[in-house]
Parts: sequence; structure tokens; C-alpha cells
Amino acid sequence: MKRICKLCNIEKSIEDFRKEKRCISGYGYGCKKCLNDRARKIPLAEEGEQFCRKCERFLLLEKFEKSKDCTSGYRYRCKECRNKMYVKKIRPPGYKSRIPSGKSHHNYIDGKWKERSLVGKNKRFQRIRKLVLERDGYCCTMCTRDDILHVHHIVPLRVDMKLAYDMDNLITLCPQCHVDEDKRIMAVIV
Repeated sequence: MKRICKLCNIEKSIEDFRKEKRCISGYGYGCKKCLNDRARKIPLAEEGEQFCRKCERFLLLEKFEKSKDCTSGYRYRCKECRNKMYVKKIRPPGYKSRIPSGKSHHNYIDGKWKERSLVGKNKRFQRIRKLVLERDGYCCTMCTRDDILHVHHIVPLRVDMKLAYDMDNLITLCPQCHVDEDKRIMAVIV
């Protein structure tokens, strides 16, 4: 049995059409190929070619890198476009960023941010953290919530790094109380 595709106006076999219950004949108005081409955002390439999504040109497959991740076996951008994307931007001489860095940045304290960031990650602090949680009964010392808990430094590390592992300087807080306490402390420090 044959049928005419309403998209390409070519007579094709009934197997080339999708089955659709809503149509009287039981088959859709367009053949599978025409419907796929219509839904496709990327144009079909000839044999041995591929469409580059960046420069929007058909190029030979040798202009593309091979990739196991892509369905076609080749990357979606040609080598030239990929190189343009990943080349580091060279700034002109005398270029000054709008965002200040180093001592002129608004969050700069003393340049020891790396030391402070490592405190919570080491095993010594993790042991002390467990002791503080145990001491405070695994609940927030301000609102008595017990689902998610943080261990808070009363005297911030930026003020005195020596108190990082002092149990008397640590209390248990829930996330909301922790934020409120940090705001209160920042208002006092600044």
C-alpha cells in the first residue's frame, strides 16, 4: 500500500509513515523522514560531512575531532571553532579589572584566608566538632533545633586564629542562628 507524504509530495510505502490513532487512516500526514527533518534543529549533512554548530557551515569530517560522547562519533564544533573557544583571552597592556584584588578588595583581611579555610577540613577539628556537638546535646544552643547543625567560632578565626581548636570558643548552632550570629559579630567588628 502506498501513500503521498503531504510534506514532500512524494508517494511512499505505508511503512515509511508513523502510526497515529487520531488520523482516520491510522497513519500520520507526513513520512518519518520529513517529520524528523522538520523537528531537527541541525540540518542534515551529506555523507562524509558534518554541520558545525558554531560557525554554521558544512565541513568535511576530518575538520572535526573524534569523540565517543557524541552520537555522530565526532564533536559538534569543528577544530577551528573549538580552538577559538578555548584560547585564553589576551588582555591589552594597561588593562585594569573593575574588580579590585588583593589588599584593595573589600573582603581582604590579612592574606591568611587559606589557613582559615583549612581549619574545618582537618581531622583535629572534626574530632573537636564531635565533642562540641556532644557537649551541647546535639541541638542549637539558641533555638534548640536538632536537624541540621553547625559548629560556630564565637571569636572569628580572622580575629584570633589561636582559638580555632579551643572548645570554649565553639558553640553549636542551626544554619539560621549561625547566619544571625555572623551578622551580629560582623556588625561589632566593622
